Amino acid sequence: MLGIELQYLSELEADFDVTVTGFDLAEIDILIEELSPNEDDLADELIEPVSGPAVTRPGDIWQIGDQADLRRFIEARNLPGSAR
Repeated sequence: MLGIELQYLSELEADFDVTVTGFDLAEIDILIEELSPNEDDLADELIEPVSGPAVTRPGDIWQIGDQADLRRFIEARNLPGSAR
């Protein structure tokens, strides 16, 4: 998100010195460069849907493990500040 804002500021027609943001030009270039899509990013690959009937129905509960128990997280988040 910071890269997007810095890119916008650097492309303004006005003479705006982006280094007043506290970043030097090399850092700004790196942040803007990170915005360009990475050809090797596996997260960008589309996964084809599996053919056949769906195995999940509304109301199903998926248990991933003890660390992913969302109910405990939500309960702890809703406790008063001193009880956390």
